[in-house]
Amino acid sequence: MGKRYIFLTVFFLLILLFGEVFAYPPRRAQKEGSKWGFYVAPMFSSERVGLRLDNIKSTYEDSVAIAFGVNGRGKLGFGGRVGLFTRLANRQRIDFAVSVDYFGSTFSFFEYSGNSLSIYEYDLTGLELSPRVTWSAHIPEGFEPYVSIGYAYTSLTLNDVSTGVHGFSVAAGTRVTFAGIYGFWAELSASPLGTVAFQYSQPEPFEYAHRLEVGTFSFHVGFDFPVSFAGATER
Repeated sequence: MGKRYIFLTVFFLLILLFGEVFAYPPRRAQKEGSKWGFYVAPMFSSERVGLRLDNIKSTYEDSVAIAFGVNGRGKLGFGGRVGLFTRLANRQRIDFAVSVDYFGSTFSFFEYSGNSLSIYEYDLTGLELSPRVTWSAHIPEGFEPYVSIGYAYTSLTLNDVSTGVHGFSVAAGTRVTFAGIYGFWAELSASPLGTVAFQYSQPEPFEYAHRLEVGTFSFHVGFDFPVSFAGATER
């Protein structure tokens, strides 16, 4: 999943955020009272799931290790997010949220045997639960660029075979605020989820599978629906 590119991207976005935060003077102090807010956010997603398979034919003496990667065709996903946030000085905001995301993907595999070619298609579905922390900065035009880090727990089903996998998740995006409390946001996120252990001979393309690594790259859009905003609006 190109982990180094993911973290390089987040690193440069952090630099950009620092510039945005300190390029403007601190906003005037909050009124006395709570600076916390609570929200729910329905969201839609487009997932790109990648698989990397180390295929070792251990049942043969002349076994050969073959490593290859394949990306699935993404489908529209959906989910939601609940979060608690607080406004800090100098236009900053910290969110503590939990996201639930249901997604799917289709994979195609080609098998050559003699002069024949076989094509397999397998459907993968996933249900991801991810607690995360988000840091954002408000700029006068109403935009709030942000970066986020979390830990994703994902249940995967590849045809009839199910397993679980987990790993860190990073994201970067921007929120557009209006009326002081509402927000529409869009983000890119990546989750190199690690190794999956499927049983031998299931599913068929992986009958000699030794190791299968999974990762996701996603585009999310959502809308923050306010439940309680006590003293936490933008001014």
